Amino acid sequence: MDQRKGYGHLINVIIIFGEFLLLNITFCACLFGFGDYLSEDVWDKLRVLFLLINVSYIPTLFLYFQKFHEKRILFSHKLIQNAFKIAGSHFLVFLSLMLLIKFGDLSRVFLATFYTIFFVALASWWLVMWMSLKQYRKSGYNFKNVVIVGSGFNADSLYIQLTSHDTYGYRVLGYFDDENNNSIYMNNYLGKVDSTYDYLEKNKVDELYCSLCAMHNVNITHLMEYCENHLIRFYLVPSFDIEVSRNMKMELLGEIPVLINRKEPLNDYMSLIIKRSFDIVFASVILFLSPLWLLPIAVAVKMSSPGPVFFKQLRTGRSGKDFLCYKFRSMRVNDVSDTVQATRNDPRKTKVGEFLRKTNLDEFPQFWNVLKGDMSIVGPRPHMLKHTESYSQEINKYMVRHYVKPGLTGWAQVNGYRGETKEKWQMEKRIEYDIWYLENWSFWLDVKIIMQTSAKMFHHDQNAF
Repeated sequence: MDQRKGYGHLINVIIIFGEFLLLNITFCACLFGFGDYLSEDVWDKLRVLFLLINVSYIPTLFLYFQKFHEKRILFSHKLIQNAFKIAGSHFLVFLSLMLLIKFGDLSRVFLATFYTIFFVALASWWLVMWMSLKQYRKSGYNFKNVVIVGSGFNADSLYIQLTSHDTYGYRVLGYFDDENNNSIYMNNYLGKVDSTYDYLEKNKVDELYCSLCAMHNVNITHLMEYCENHLIRFYLVPSFDIEVSRNMKMELLGEIPVLINRKEPLNDYMSLIIKRSFDIVFASVILFLSPLWLLPIAVAVKMSSPGPVFFKQLRTGRSGKDFLCYKFRSMRVNDVSDTVQATRNDPRKTKVGEFLRKTNLDEFPQFWNVLKGDMSIVGPRPHMLKHTESYSQEINKYMVRHYVKPGLTGWAQVNGYRGETKEKWQMEKRIEYDIWYLENWSFWLDVKIIMQTSAKMFHHDQNAF
């Protein structure tokens, strides 16, 4: 067996078969558990209903499968996000077919239950297959042989990405360039560009990534034509004279392609509406339940030491604008609260305040900031003005985090970068995670971060103090 392929087509068949199986099992389970919500007329047309359920899945399968499952570099929240899209698309197609053939009405309770269970089952199935496939590739199967033509910053960056995890299933055989540049990353120099064709003839190569600069136009065209005629996937990696972000996004300015230095999903108007709507609903629920947490915490804070219940501090928000951030007071009143970070054994903290900090309950008044629009549930944590002023001078790309609203919790926090920053590298890592978040935002990433934050409230985070 050719381990490069490693049952690749069979894996796709298993995934698709599993999806249809889950679709039908979920439907049968809903018929069994919620059949009372269906009319006798619907029961008489049960065969037609089963046919509609399955036929409706075919267009959604063609719409999403190749764009999604064929990708080797995936993240768990993207799997969940696409499972939601497929469930939603199936509902629209199914409803359209029902209206087209004038099938009749189905119970809203039945449909809501069916699609909720199907979404959870589909997301779970994909996660299981994703983890299994990663392990399968790690064992040396289902990989692709890759060669890179060209060298330099972009070629090195590409090599690092392809080989960063063996679960991606890429094997970089080496690189071609007219000069052996002794790359510190790519150490397998295969020869000059002209010798690429001979190598491709004698070796099994699945994909070729070309990172030659524009002056090699003729070579690029010949390589592309050769790959097309020999069933080798050809990818052109844009080459630059300066080092730029690997997350650049191409857009058309009229008919001219331009590259933006980073993609920002929250620049999309619909994404902003989704995020803001979720913030309003979530914050409203928490504030509606405030009698359960506000009064007991307020009394405890008041009894812990003299001073106000709430601590108010100016912090840096979206687009660098200052806003008044609210917290439960966790320290004794002092003159350095706007300049000195809390430390692990900070003598300013009260016993009540220490508990509030460890459980994140001191942040609950910030749900008012969320409702006002100063903050979001998820986003980079807002820093005090002094830190914004100092770190913006010391740390590259520090201000990028202010392209989005600050949050009660964030990607950096759930990955361990919260609390005191004694060393510069700690803040640099926090900024790295914050920028990753704004470049990879999705609704399901927010849900994932909220769930991880909730779990840490009950399992003490060692950096929460």
